[in-house]
Amino acid sequence: MSNDSKNNAQSKLYKIDPDTYRWTYRTMKTLFKVFKLHIQTHGDESIWLDGDIFLFNHFARFEAFIPQYLIYEKTQLFSRSIASKELFADNLFGKYLMNLGAIPNDEDSLMYQASMDILQNHKLVVFPEGGIVKDRRSINKKGQYKIYSRSDGQRRKHHTGPAVIALALAIFKRAVRELNQNGKHHVNESWAKELGFKSSAELLIACEKPTTIIPCNITFYPLRIGENALKDSIQFFIKKLPKRLSEELLIEGNLLMKDTDMDIQMGTPIVIEDYWTRLESSITQAFIKNSDLSLSNIFDQVKNNDAWDNVLFRLSYQRNANKIRDDYMHAIYKNVTINIAHIAASFIMRFVNKGRSQINKRTLHQLIYFAIKHLQKDKTLHLHRTIKNPSIYRNLIMTKSETFNQFLRSAYTANLLKPSAGVYHFTEHLRTEHDFDSIRYKNPMAVYANEVAVIPQLTSAIKASLAFKVDKNIGVFADSLLEDEILEYHWDLAQFQDDKHLEINQQQRIDEESCLPYLLKPKNANGHSVVLIHGLLSTPAELKQLGVKLQNLGYFVIGCRLKGHGTTPWDLHQRTWQDWRQ
Repeated sequence: MSNDSKNNAQSKLYKIDPDTYRWTYRTMKTLFKVFKLHIQTHGDESIWLDGDIFLFNHFARFEAFIPQYLIYEKTQLFSRSIASKELFADNLFGKYLMNLGAIPNDEDSLMYQASMDILQNHKLVVFPEGGIVKDRRSINKKGQYKIYSRSDGQRRKHHTGPAVIALALAIFKRAVRELNQNGKHHVNESWAKELGFKSSAELLIACEKPTTIIPCNITFYPLRIGENALKDSIQFFIKKLPKRLSEELLIEGNLLMKDTDMDIQMGTPIVIEDYWTRLESSITQAFIKNSDLSLSNIFDQVKNNDAWDNVLFRLSYQRNANKIRDDYMHAIYKNVTINIAHIAASFIMRFVNKGRSQINKRTLHQLIYFAIKHLQKDKTLHLHRTIKNPSIYRNLIMTKSETFNQFLRSAYTANLLKPSAGVYHFTEHLRTEHDFDSIRYKNPMAVYANEVAVIPQLTSAIKASLAFKVDKNIGVFADSLLEDEILEYHWDLAQFQDDKHLEINQQQRIDEESCLPYLLKPKNANGHSVVLIHGLLSTPAELKQLGVKLQNLGYFVIGCRLKGHGTTPWDLHQRTWQDWRQ
């Protein structure tokens, strides 16, 4: 059987079934309403439609279905996905996966099928790590991108498969354009028919579009390690769960069923055509002219032709595949959504690695707070609400923080920390090397720290926080707290901009300047301060004139904003006296 005939047969075998796709989407949509998994996507929404190959990091099994769900929800387009060959061992489940667009990672026609789908405006979903990275460790001690491979039993580089597919597709597109310019329309007509286009003109339109890879990062918060309903249900039927399955149910059952945030950051598109230098373009042009190219045999040409010009071509091809691989892995990892647990875990693991056995509670809380304030200055970072909303993170230094207490509960459950009067004690479990399958529940602290180890800004924030002395910089501390009050106002205001809030919001005119809290500093301080609290339905500006008079008398003056004021009646409606007391 010729390559073309074989590929055509494989295309029919792996044809996406629209009915299977749609009912799976409807089922998942219903399940997400039941599950307490909050999926939020961030970035340019047009990317969902314009991107070709979508790459995701991999931490949980159920992630494998979510990208296709989101792409269909946002674009109504189908997706091809590459899955482990073991998943196709069961004929019934394997058939279902194929109907849903999955193709085994060992399929000979994989690259041809994926490229053909992209040309037909389907999307390709790939997890380039090649498996679940349970320890979230993506770099080695030399700073190189390497992950643990269960099959190899060691750390290896990430797969170049997505880059190879994208490069081959970009070369094929160029061949189509050059054939059209040279008047060889009969070849394009033949290719158009093979690829399912109505005409060569349609194929040419598809080949005018740049080939783009979209690096995406999935971040979960929080990680819990307690028992859950999913594990209990399966354990009811299977009394003795295999160790690996038990661990996965313990972690992933909590991700699915216990109010978990799943933040998906869409990175900047990587345009494949931008990677070819002028010299490489000349080599590619010669390769195209001297080869009988089609989408079905382009990969064989790259691998097998030993002519000198093809050797140059293959060297350029491999160099660019490695460069693209490194770039998309860097883009994936740098787009992590940083949360309060990342910062706390990074501090604790830093202290442990330096041989410390404990940390004063108040000291740790202040260190985390000042690291957050440092990170907020970098607008290139993606910050979780736990370090964007001051009413969450500020409680670290003011009162009890429920968000931080949740982090502590997981640490206590895993016996990583032991509380004492005013001190957190580090246990030996923080220093123990845990195996790949158990680290998620035995040391979630290390998992959190590993996930952000590739973010240099976090390392800088930790160093800056350690160097900051509150007693010597009390004015800076005060300015930070005022900034929190202003950030909190804008955060509260942003929560009530939906359509249902629009009607009543339009009935009131908000002068933002009058709503902002203020801190007035006297030129000649008398050693005292005054707190001004406005009245019901008013704003801080109500008492600012009085504040200026007090300032001129030597007082520091703080003009507060009571929660629910200066935003919308919807906001005020849900506030309590406890909010105002705080």
